[in-house]
Amino acid sequence: WLVYLDCDDLLEPSTFSVLERTIAKHPAARFISSRAIDIDTDSDILFWRLRSEHPYELIKNNFAGHLKVIKKELHQDLGLFKKTFEGCQDYEFALRTAINEPLLFIPHYLYRYRWHHDTQTVSQNQHDRVACDRTLC
Repeated sequence: WLVYLDCDDLLEPSTFSVLERTIAKHPAARFISSRAIDIDTDSDILFWRLRSEHPYELIKNNFAGHLKVIKKELHQDLGLFKKTFEGCQDYEFALRTAINEPLLFIPHYLYRYRWHHDTQTVSQNQHDRVACDRTLC
């Protein structure tokens, strides 16, 4: 099993025990995604991110999350993350996986996602705002 997590995010203390129980309960699962707790730069909780646990939501929104737990053989079967999709290669991999088999979304909060100025989501929103402002000038 491979556990992917951004370098500035944090795992909850219960993460590995929850994953161990989940894997034992769902032995066919090869892609596991959990819910996130959003935190600020001081590690204070901003909110507990509630999401739909239905895989069809993956198409509308990136509900794969930043913590991805992937069985190594899934990469062997479908390939690795593709550099072409830099910045969202994990989302593309989740979509590619979902075409071939179900993703396992679990309702546990296993990681804390840190929001800061360099967070891709924040940076992209600022970039979009600047680009939009420039077109209005």
